[in-house]
Amino acid sequence: GRAAGLPLYEGYGLSECSSVVALNVPGTEREGSVGKPLSHVRVRVDQRGHILVGGNTHLGYLGDEPAGDEWLDTGDLGARDPEGFLSVSGRAKNLLITSFGRNISPEWLESELIQALGARQAVVFGDGDPRPSALLVIQDGRSPEALRTQLDSLNDTLPDYARLSGIYIRRQPLSQAEGYVTANGRPVRQQIQADLPTLLAGAFPAFTNSLF
Repeated sequence: GRAAGLPLYEGYGLSECSSVVALNVPGTEREGSVGKPLSHVRVRVDQRGHILVGGNTHLGYLGDEPAGDEWLDTGDLGARDPEGFLSVSGRAKNLLITSFGRNISPEWLESELIQALGARQAVVFGDGDPRPSALLVIQDGRSPEALRTQLDSLNDTLPDYARLSGIYIRRQPLSQAEGYVTANGRPVRQQIQADLPTLLAGAFPAFTNSLF
């Protein structure tokens, strides 16, 4: 984006709030955030880490009781920094809980993997395991040894509880036709989890800091 000279600004919104909730704008922006809430919108993050929105929410869903003037739980996880910038880390329903009871947002780790390794796709799994694992789609022909070195470097930057114990590399992208991604490219986690043994059998492992 910006490396090519394009002025890109990340924002955040949802249909229930008439779209835009927060936005980075020229002169008021922070990398890694979705910007500050718009002036007519109220935003807070509760003790669970859920993003709540008020002030510009819908009246309710068809067939349900009117929502009233209440805080809308977006189902998204995030945080606000001391200057008011909002960051979004994932969906609450996708949280992984390790065997040590630590909550991990898979979207956060997937973003780290895509940025650090240039993966085309990344899916983090391991609910109930000591540490998470990931299935990556990497098509540039890098050797397992080169990937292990990069994965070790990434793991060194992660909190101990979020360090990846198992990495599986796949050359063939996960496709919508197979039911593994949506039309906009998001992973269909339930289907991927159901077919995980088959998917892993067709990938090659690159273990880093394995517990096993």
